[in-house]
Amino acid sequence: MIQKYRYLCALAKEKHFGRAAESCNVSQPTLSNGLRQLEEHLNVKLIDRKQKFIGLSPDGYTVLEYAKRILAEHENLKASLKAENEKLSGRLRLGVIPTALTYASHFIKKLNKKYPELRFTIESMSAPDLTRSLLDFELDLGISYVDTARSNALQTINLYQEEYHCLVHRDDISPGVSHISWADAAKYPLGLLTPNMQNRKLADAAFIEAGINIRPMIESNSLSNLVHNVKNGLGASIIPSQFFDVNDHATDIVSLKLIDPVVSHGVGLLALDGEPSTHLSQAVVKLARQGLFQDQD
Repeated sequence: MIQKYRYLCALAKEKHFGRAAESCNVSQPTLSNGLRQLEEHLNVKLIDRKQKFIGLSPDGYTVLEYAKRILAEHENLKASLKAENEKLSGRLRLGVIPTALTYASHFIKKLNKKYPELRFTIESMSAPDLTRSLLDFELDLGISYVDTARSNALQTINLYQEEYHCLVHRDDISPGVSHISWADAAKYPLGLLTPNMQNRKLADAAFIEAGINIRPMIESNSLSNLVHNVKNGLGASIIPSQFFDVNDHATDIVSLKLIDPVVSHGVGLLALDGEPSTHLSQAVVKLARQGLFQDQD
């Protein structure tokens, strides 16, 4: 039954029998037969079929929600049975907003030092997608903006405050300058994240607060791309200070703290609040509340 519920979740995600079977490492006939057996067992129609997948039936969506919980509880049971003497093992599925990927390396380093048998899967995703994946039990934990995690089903633990710097090429700024206003930053040809990214929305709000309407020269969904654009003399960019290590680019780029206004936003650890939360997520949340991840050395 567990495997059949897994088939249903895969089909709902992939919306294609072949891709769902591939993701479950089974043949398409095996997946289709398993789903038919699940329908017979529950005595309901789960899937609208013609010659291809159309969608889930209303009963199918109801069963899907239970299936996600059953699979999460199943994984939790297996992890709990394997836990010995507080030694964590298994694979931790971690979703991370793009601006926190550098911090995520510090986060994992701390966990790996304490529990070397842990393995990690890291997915970079937008804040809304991260929240949705947590609620769908596709992730164990997330690192995201705490003020966007608006769900009673989630708990948040503050990790750090995200602050903002303007990156400019060394040739485009006077020596000794350490800060810049948002209004002056807007005078450069700007490279910013794409409008769908939460960090871009925060930057837009700061420019509006400074009384500036911006028209970026470059928009990208990659912070690394924005950094390299500045390095190659393509204007300036707005980057979270925690993402960028100026020492790596000291000969080419200057990082200026943004002021007027000074802006910061909390980034934290997100986890399901209550059941079913995995054994791994419960253990890591406990460590976070004890302050393990506060020191970034």
